[in-house]
Amino acid sequence: MAKAQEFAFEIVSRHQGARLGRLELGQTVLTTPTCLLHCKGGAIQHQQPDLVARLAPCLVHTSLSQVHPKPGVERLKKLGMTYDKMIHTENPILLSCTEPYRSRPDAFNTATAISVWNYSGRSQVTVKQYAALVDAIKPAAVVAMADIQTSSASLKRQRKSALRTATFTKQLLATLKASNTEVKVLGSIVGGSHKQAMTESLELMVPLADQLLGKPTCSFMFEVIQSRCVGYSVESLGSGESPSQRLAMLEQCSVAIPENKLKLASGISDPAAIVQAVKLGYDVFDGQLAIQAAEDGEAFWFEDDLSMSRVSLWNSEEKEAMVPVTSTCDCYTCTNFTKAYLFHLLVTHEMLATVLLTHHNVHQLQGFFEMIKSCIAEGRDLPL
Repeated sequence: MAKAQEFAFEIVSRHQGARLGRLELGQTVLTTPTCLLHCKGGAIQHQQPDLVARLAPCLVHTSLSQVHPKPGVERLKKLGMTYDKMIHTENPILLSCTEPYRSRPDAFNTATAISVWNYSGRSQVTVKQYAALVDAIKPAAVVAMADIQTSSASLKRQRKSALRTATFTKQLLATLKASNTEVKVLGSIVGGSHKQAMTESLELMVPLADQLLGKPTCSFMFEVIQSRCVGYSVESLGSGESPSQRLAMLEQCSVAIPENKLKLASGISDPAAIVQAVKLGYDVFDGQLAIQAAEDGEAFWFEDDLSMSRVSLWNSEEKEAMVPVTSTCDCYTCTNFTKAYLFHLLVTHEMLATVLLTHHNVHQLQGFFEMIKSCIAEGRDLPL
């Protein structure tokens, strides 16, 4: 029997709709709002264990495409270690079936399985296989398997997605219970930019969503989902919707999801959009902004008003800049290396450039969320 890590989430304070929370995952205690670190290829992306240890504690996300078909259930069991030990981190793990910002075809999921795309092509994963991976990885929490479509999918397809996702979630909870696998599950809210489809997803997944949305009480098909989900993840964000559509999606879900549930919104990279979502009560965001910028050879930092500045280290003007990226940053990169050295690493195509830039950017992104949390705790209005 896989023993679940302790999970507790409580709201400490609120301001302007934003909320400061305390999230306990096993031995790790996080404050929210916060961002995720992401895994790729069996390691935290572009980071060595010693550099990860220099960052603030965080929730580490791995997507299904990074663990299926390899290393897979059999390899993990053969190694005799949990996934967090394999990637050398003390941080808690969050497993989900999606990878933020990675485009995916819409048409290959079925009523019994979802498609996973990685270096080996396309493979399909059933609920039973997903549950087996959960048991092998032993994450602190898992986002339920979902039939996720991009925002461009039709209303008919999104409505089908809502029903399939609720069915997958019910089957996953039943399978985990039958195998005595104890893990905390977050439900997936789908529907994209189609309000009707998202409403149907909320009615199936969230307790009392129909009353909160101002609709007559409906008879729930999936009561088990509502009692066992500790939070919800809003999917399809960052998949082609306009800023106004994204805001409408976030507002619709924020109204329906109960206050005591953890709210995850991945697929948002713009700092102003993150602040908007924080004001709507969202707690966890992905950290792909830091990775994408580093892969482009860019470093960024935030001012006290939460505005972001960035610099491209590919710029030839930086080749003689014997100063850190920013003098106000105390990360490992800025305290040990200059912009000129980072320029040299980039033009010589050294992989260390991406490692150092990712570390700096993640440190800055965590600092961005610390400033947000300070505003909430002190009752100050969030800028942007």
